[in-house]
Amino acid sequence: MLMMAAIVGQWIDPEGFLAVFVITELIHLLSGLVRKGGQIMAIAAHALKSFAITACDAAPSRVPLPTSP
Repeated sequence: MLMMAAIVGQWIDPEGFLAVFVITELIHLLSGLVRKGGQIMAIAAHALKSFAITACDAAPSRVPLPTSP
């Protein structure tokens, strides 16, 4: 299921940021279903989500292009 989410996310967003977000959301969803280690999975999902948000903010598409003189 995670692999399918990664493939679909990569197809929609070639930079891969959407795939990271989809995978972290699935991990967060699955962590609610798992009793043992569910807290660890939720912490890992939040850490990956914050990394994905930071990566999206630093994406090359958001950096202004230099103007030539």
